[in-house]
Amino acid sequence: MMTLAVDTSALTASVAITDGEKILCELSFTTALTHSETLMPMIDFALSGTKLTCADIDVFAFAGGPGSFTGLRIGAATIKGLARGAGKPIVGVSTLEALAYNVMRDGFTIAPIMDARRGEVYCALYRFNNGSIECLRQPDATALEMFVRDIDGEAIFVGDAVDVYKNRISSLLDKRAIFAPQNSLLQRASSVAMAATGKKPLEDAQLVYLRKSQAEREYAFKETNLK
Repeated sequence: MMTLAVDTSALTASVAITDGEKILCELSFTTALTHSETLMPMIDFALSGTKLTCADIDVFAFAGGPGSFTGLRIGAATIKGLARGAGKPIVGVSTLEALAYNVMRDGFTIAPIMDARRGEVYCALYRFNNGSIECLRQPDATALEMFVRDIDGEAIFVGDAVDVYKNRISSLLDKRAIFAPQNSLLQRASSVAMAATGKKPLEDAQLVYLRKSQAEREYAFKETNLK
């Protein structure tokens, strides 16, 4: 099963082409350039480097959130355009579930956390059993302390919020907190491809934001204060 996957949910843009469990190509860029500037050149390079075309791809997959509203829309729109042009199925996966695949270890609780700003994190809990993933806590946007206090035993933390909250997590969980190494910390498109394996393709895979955009929140705040 040939899969082309992208993750544009955060600052890092990532593109991968996989054949089953084999990673044929993976590119990740963390630059000042926007995803609208980098994503298509990355996809073109990945296809040309593997001597493939969109017609050779069996499934097109993308990280469907949570994450940057603009980034998610760019990734989803790009993948949907390529997939529909090639007449191939589309799979959208949770960004948090994909992050769990960065540190795929049986029997461990995995805690993906993404910086949601304003003291909150996008978070979830997962566990792998014989390679199959189980969701222990559904994706949510909440204060870090509220998330961490519900964790029993050890947990492996992964995601861009680790760099932001590592010291606080350590103070709350002490030695029960295990942190993914830096090379496995951020979003990877190959993990999106793994998370997409076996999932049912959707005609119109939707994005999951978990909360309103900053503009919507600011507008609601102004409306409340005007009343």
